[in-house]
Amino acid sequence: MASGSYSQYPAPLAKYDEVVADPQLFMTSLEKLHSIMGTKFMIPIIGGRNLDLHKLFVEVTSRGGIEEVIREKRWKEVTSTFNFPSTATNASFQLRKYYYSLLQHYECIYYLKMQDCGPPSIGALETSNTTPGFVHGLPKMPPAQSPSAATSIQPRINTIEFIPGGAASSVGNSVIGVIDGKFDSGYLVTVKMGKDTLKGALYQAPQVPLHFS
Repeated sequence: MASGSYSQYPAPLAKYDEVVADPQLFMTSLEKLHSIMGTKFMIPIIGGRNLDLHKLFVEVTSRGGIEEVIREKRWKEVTSTFNFPSTATNASFQLRKYYYSLLQHYECIYYLKMQDCGPPSIGALETSNTTPGFVHGLPKMPPAQSPSAATSIQPRINTIEFIPGGAASSVGNSVIGVIDGKFDSGYLVTVKMGKDTLKGALYQAPQVPLHFS
């Protein structure tokens, strides 16, 4: 991999076997890496307790690294070693997300002995794209609700009669329409006006209290 393509990793502070054998050395070197790279570091909480990042790193790398674990569909094995409470229903996904955000670069340096930071892996992209409200550590707005999801569609069996006010030539004429659906403040309708078929929305008029002097 050409060193000019991506940012160059800092040199490791210890050997892989040393950080595996010494949790304190692991944490010190991990915090140092995030400080050098300018990335956010914290101890995540899953299932009401702090996540053991050293254990997570050892469990994943002892199985060949994160990409090998995902490719061989062994992530469930990793998750099962933590004995998360049953209330932590999304623990597996959270564990994978935190590995990619906190440990992937560390794995590249200390386990894979890489010198350059390559492009995001497929697994990392999948994790960030499926994490609600989370993309590369930045908040993401939830997708806009589609009109079909916001509307309660009803069978086309009800008919309405109303007075349109849009076209000047049709003012005061009665027309027959069909209710296509209902939403919080009105209805979706289809109206026949001569040879024309019009579709639109009818909004319920607000109830304005009358005041008498």
